Amino acid sequence: MNTQIREEAATWLIEFRTDETDPGMRERFTQWLRTSPEHVRAYLQLFALWEDASDYDSARKLDVESLVALARADGNVVALEPSSSRHHIRNSAPALPLTTARIAFRFRAAAAVLASVLIAAGAWFVHRQGQSFTTGLGEQRSIRLQDGSSVELNALSHIRVRFTPHERAVDLLAGQALFRVAKDKSRPFVVFSNDMRVLAVGTQFDVNRKRSGTTVTVLEGRVAILPSTPAEKGRLPLPTRSSGAEMPLELAEGEQATVTDRSPTHLHHANLVTATAWRQQQLIFDSTPLPDVAEEFNRFNARQSVVESPQLADFHVSGTFSAVDPASLSHFLHFLEAQPGIEILESEDRIIIKKK
Repeated sequence: MNTQIREEAATWLIEFRTDETDPGMRERFTQWLRTSPEHVRAYLQLFALWEDASDYDSARKLDVESLVALARADGNVVALEPSSSRHHIRNSAPALPLTTARIAFRFRAAAAVLASVLIAAGAWFVHRQGQSFTTGLGEQRSIRLQDGSSVELNALSHIRVRFTPHERAVDLLAGQALFRVAKDKSRPFVVFSNDMRVLAVGTQFDVNRKRSGTTVTVLEGRVAILPSTPAEKGRLPLPTRSSGAEMPLELAEGEQATVTDRSPTHLHHANLVTATAWRQQQLIFDSTPLPDVAEEFNRFNARQSVVESPQLADFHVSGTFSAVDPASLSHFLHFLEAQPGIEILESEDRIIIKKK
């Protein structure tokens, strides 16, 4: 099945999280279902993943192929009736069980069943799971989100999108992403990384989640960096912060902040060319700690570099390298070998950097 169709189906599930839905949204959802039986199939397959689906369909199993066949049949697609009683279902708990008697499972239209039943059933699933996007080794990806915002993912990155009518939330689970946020004052755009959140409305900013902490760089507009609340920490695998961080903190265009669990937040003016060089597949370092340099090279090289000696965290690197040219890693290692007190041990899959 087309990846785009699966992503569209997941996006529709996200939109129906709360008890109240916009009538225009329901109409757009219905039109989307009518476009192709493959849309029906994608939505049903997501619903089938819902771990509690059997509670709503104890009498009979959902037959995806039969429903799709019905959707293909001439005359089977009909408009939804705006009845307030027959199809009134609350998302927090379905008002009617999924049975033939209670929801008119005669199925004259696949859209009619899906619009009334799966809105309630699918919302819980997506609220917990979200929509995920990942990149592999050396891979970069641009993503257009449902609200008009866009995300550029660096290599070895992973985000989870959880849009609702009240909030646009993105979990940066690994790696680096540049966000261009569409303005919507009624729905704040929030990026979660480690145990902090970045709040923005209509702006551009880069978030780089590293082992040492998270760096936020503002290219346009303003963002606020805040600690995650206890409830938000409960839905993400987040470590506990030290009490030293100076948050909340507001960043303006051209400013950068690095939040770690070992020291207070460091705010300074950023070199935007350096911070976003990865988009041109370049690695630019400006007095960057060696462990962070190794981590950036690791996004693009199968042989992973490991800084074994903690003392080398104070060794800083400046220079420009190609992210996609294999010779760049060799040049970097030759540079390190020329430094007094540094030893390089190479194997087929690892590069150990340590003090002599």
